[in-house]
Amino acid sequence: MRHLCTLLVSIVSTCAAVLLLPSSAIAANSIGFSTASNQVTPGTTETVTITYSAEVSSPTVPIQVRLLDPSGGIVIEETKNLASGSGAQNFNMPIPGNLPNDNYRWHTQMFTADWGEILAEATQPGVIVVSDPATPAGTNELSWNNRPTSISQGESYPVKLNYSLTAAGIVHVQVMDKDWTKIGEAWTSLSPGSGVASLTFEVTGTPSATDNILQASLLDEGWQPISGVDRLEERIPGDGSGPGGEITFADKPCSAYPEGAECYPNHEQFRNLRPEIGYSSNWYVNNWDGDIIAYFGEGDELENNFWVEWRLDSRLDPAGHSEFDIRVNKTDWTNGADNYGFTTKLKDIDSSLPCTFEGRWTEGSTGRCHINMTAWIVQDGFWNSGDDARCDIIIHTWDNSGNFQSKYSQSDPNARFRNLGTIESNGVVYDVLRTEPGGAGEVASYNVIPQRFARDPILGSFPTDVIAGEVLVKDVIDRIHSLEVSLDGPVFSNEWYVHGMEWTVTGQSGDVIDGISIPDSKGRWTFSKYTIANLNDPANTRQAAPVDVKKPPVGEDGLANFTLFPNPTNTSFRLRYGTAEAEPVTITLLGADGRHIRTIQEGVVQRAGSHTETIDASNLAPGIYFVRISSPAGYEIRKLLKQ
Repeated sequence: MRHLCTLLVSIVSTCAAVLLLPSSAIAANSIGFSTASNQVTPGTTETVTITYSAEVSSPTVPIQVRLLDPSGGIVIEETKNLASGSGAQNFNMPIPGNLPNDNYRWHTQMFTADWGEILAEATQPGVIVVSDPATPAGTNELSWNNRPTSISQGESYPVKLNYSLTAAGIVHVQVMDKDWTKIGEAWTSLSPGSGVASLTFEVTGTPSATDNILQASLLDEGWQPISGVDRLEERIPGDGSGPGGEITFADKPCSAYPEGAECYPNHEQFRNLRPEIGYSSNWYVNNWDGDIIAYFGEGDELENNFWVEWRLDSRLDPAGHSEFDIRVNKTDWTNGADNYGFTTKLKDIDSSLPCTFEGRWTEGSTGRCHINMTAWIVQDGFWNSGDDARCDIIIHTWDNSGNFQSKYSQSDPNARFRNLGTIESNGVVYDVLRTEPGGAGEVASYNVIPQRFARDPILGSFPTDVIAGEVLVKDVIDRIHSLEVSLDGPVFSNEWYVHGMEWTVTGQSGDVIDGISIPDSKGRWTFSKYTIANLNDPANTRQAAPVDVKKPPVGEDGLANFTLFPNPTNTSFRLRYGTAEAEPVTITLLGADGRHIRTIQEGVVQRAGSHTETIDASNLAPGIYFVRISSPAGYEIRKLLKQ
């Protein structure tokens, strides 16, 4: 849904901008929607806001707002005579209680005073009926349904929120300017159950130009926050009459940076960079009070100059986590994505999907942050197929979170935060940390972190040497799948689709991790070079070393015949494997968390054929272990249970 939501925000923002223009700048005889929800609930009243300009000689003009069915039939209609000139007007539209599920559209027209001529009209399609409650009964939840995208002093704005309550409560909406002065507020009491709450707030103060904060909270009848329900928060621009002005970074206005640079929050959430080669950009910012500026490179600079510079001054919610993710990506929602294979099933991708990077930190960079290559996989091939149908696989190439692995359980198979163990790809040993479900609705989210970063964090300035590397994205995904198969079953399968891949710069607020306090992030990272593989590029057919499910290299005596017995074992076990030709073989014993326990055999050249080894396990504590066998042909891992 990310691309869809971005598109809708862009559309609404464009319409809402009419409110900010002086009358001399508004086109004569024009009309448009400022606020109109794309979801309607039978039996409720929908508030639709239109903006208009009528340059006519008559003192008033009639304006109609309608909800039309797929064939153009009128479902509901409201008419008002409004003063000529320019302005905005709310229309309260009662939605019929028996409205069937279908696709509808909002339609508005402005006529001459004698109704003889249509002066202007506008349509907003894609309106759907939400017949069932937006959230399940028996839980306490709150989410946005419809909200304004800009505000002006003295104006009133409708807000709709999806809610679910187990007991009577209150939904509270407020808006603050940049200095956290309250400039608008509204609330309403709610009965237990689920539904859509409709409120209208008036902007009584002077809004800032950019950093106004719209909040919504679910409270109990004593006006205390309901446990487990996060407060909703969005930044929205204003008319600039309050504190604020042009966004600056390092005491310079954003306009002083190269063309193509974007400053937070005056940035495009999603932008096609060069669709002819498949690239776009995407921003995510949460609970961040501080400057962020990003440059994605224009023309030939793309793939050669992408940098992000930032600082965190404070957290908007002092108790919350602050984070931004700024990405260059190739995804299904990029223009022309089909030309580059997005989306494609995992089983149909023959490439290891090599993605390369080269970059460096600017002196003085520090704090909690990471650089990563993220792959998004979806079950049904479409992002909007449901929140339970996608996973993100975050492959870290730089990480300053310290021993982040300590937050993940190594023994509880039912833990939400679970350390699955280790994989090796392209010469790098990674810890695989799974969060199930993910923090943004994913069925699971994977942080894949090189073991070399499981150390004390860098508390001073980062080194400024050039850092370069290559991530084999498909190979990492295959190895995660094989690791899950060896444990308690995989979350995803090779029938899932690769929806997108992205190089991401992530800055975060500080935290105490494994007893070490890591400061807030600040600094500048520059990608001097980067590539993202196309899913259908024949040039990317280089294969990584086969994973656990590979076939033997030659004949029937390959490493794929690697077995352990007895398993479980009390004192000793035997391992059997085959080699197709004379080659060096290494056998190691790993703990359940991927720790190296001991080397059983290192680089021993074995003749072609079958081999059997007896291993003493009497000194091992009861638990789960892994036996890894490797040769130039690849490697295999088997789980061993010691009783």
